[in-house]
Amino acid sequence: IVTAVTASATSTTSTAIAPLVLAPDGIGAVDFGAAPDIAIAYATGFLGPPDRDSGWVDSFSEFGTCPPPEVRGVQWGTNPGGFGYAFTLLFTKASTSHLPAGGEHLFGYDYFGGDIELSTAEGLTVGSSLLEGRTMYPSMEVNESPWDPANGVWVVDDNPSDAAQLAGYATGQSDTDLITSILGGLTCGE
Repeated sequence: IVTAVTASATSTTSTAIAPLVLAPDGIGAVDFGAAPDIAIAYATGFLGPPDRDSGWVDSFSEFGTCPPPEVRGVQWGTNPGGFGYAFTLLFTKASTSHLPAGGEHLFGYDYFGGDIELSTAEGLTVGSSLLEGRTMYPSMEVNESPWDPANGVWVVDDNPSDAAQLAGYATGQSDTDLITSILGGLTCGE
């Protein structure tokens, strides 16, 4: 769902679209469960045309193991790690907590920084320290990465009964380590 914020001045009225912020339940004014056309148009309004649209592919793909049967990734920018893209919107045809009846819909996103600057409403972004993250989100949990014990995996999930959450990876688990990705909603596993 896309909403507009209206502001009134003394003799003029202007309408502004809510900014593209990374949220546990969507991007800016677009919630998880939105149709692909709505989410892509919204992101395009801020980032320009996508650099890549995978189209519908098998759920076990370059995006990881996603809800079956198919996944679609629409991507913008350059990933600073040299692999993939800076920002990816993920769509599924599977039933999720965002759209129990199924159908094509936005169910998650991945953000890795690079040439696109995005953040949460609180200001968390790639490059923020874990201390900054814990200050912004007191419920943030940081654990050892299952793929590399030297790295960290963080999560902010204020309601475990739904798939609305923020998560990602970090350079380690201490306060001075840096966030290297922000993942929203239900994302694809390894």
